[in-house]
Formats: sequence, C-alpha cells, structure tokens
Amino acid sequence: MTIVNFNYDRCITHYLHEAIKDYYHIKEDVVTNLMKKLKIIHPYGCVGDLPWQQPGKGSIPFGGSQYSKLLDIIPKIKTFSESTKDEEELTELRNCLIEAEIIVFLGFAFHRQNLELLNPDKKCRARKVYATALGMSESDCFDVKASVFSILGGIKNNAVFEIRNDLKCGQLFREYWRSLSTGV
Repeated sequence: MTIVNFNYDRCITHYLHEAIKDYYHIKEDVVTNLMKKLKIIHPYGCVGDLPWQQPGKGSIPFGGSQYSKLLDIIPKIKTFSESTKDEEELTELRNCLIEAEIIVFLGFAFHRQNLELLNPDKKCRARKVYATALGMSESDCFDVKASVFSILGGIKNNAVFEIRNDLKCGQLFREYWRSLSTGV
C-alpha cells in the first residue's frame, strides 16, 4: 500500500500508527515495523520524521514545538509553485499509480498541478477509483472525473469510478468499506 500525501504534515502517518496500535492492541515495536512497510510519498516534502520513524535522529514528536529544528526542516519543504523536481521520486509515485488496483483520493481538491504531477503517461491497472469532492458541483465533479480518467490513462473500461461530493473522508470509508477492504 502507498499513500501519496500532498500535505507537509504527518497526520495520517501518526493516526495510522496510533490507530493500529490501539485497535489491535499491538505493541509499539510491532506497529512500528508494520508502518515501515507502508510507503508514504510526500511530493512537496514533509515537516520531519516522527520519533518512531527515526529514533534519536532529529525526529520531531507529533504536535511538538521544537522550533530549534525549524532550520533543519526548511530544506525538506517545497512550495506549491516549486513542485517536485526529484525524478526518482516522481517515477516512484507514478509507478505506484500504474500498479494500483484501487485508488482513493481524499481531500485532494484536484488542482491541475497536482493532477499533472500524478500523470504516469501510461495506462493504470486501477479497477476502482474513489474520491471525495465535498461541496463540489455535479458539473465540476464530471470535469474532475474526466481529468482523472485522462491522467490515469483511461483505466479499465469496467472500472468503478465514484466521485462523491456529499461525503467527507470518514463517510467515504464507511460507505465503501467492503469494496475497499476486500478489493472486489
């Protein structure tokens, strides 16, 4: 599984680590090893590693306010207008999309620059695509669907493609939990 996070923060990383540990009553070191198998790509950089990701190596606790490390973080952040120029990272990101069978867009907003950044220039294997577009008009959802369809190389003809403008992220997971968890 891969997460492409267009935000600088580590909220999803922190949340998953804590939620898995609490829900399954798993020890910290076991969850940490599981989380290291999860690929998280930050095309615009990240504000730093969490302590469990890099123990003792300049990590910053979630919610931490260690401003002394701010200068260490600055080079890791790219602004929206800078985008990423790292070809290796772009190739990895795009290959993840090509190989994905299920793609989920959460709170993505579908900015053209971010869509272009995702563009693998090859047909994706995705059988299912789900997306939140809370508050977006039906006509804009139609345009977004066409743009995503184009970027993903047309995906398979029988692919499920749901863009929901009436659901928040958590609601989307509740609505499609079976399809997302079983892959069918």
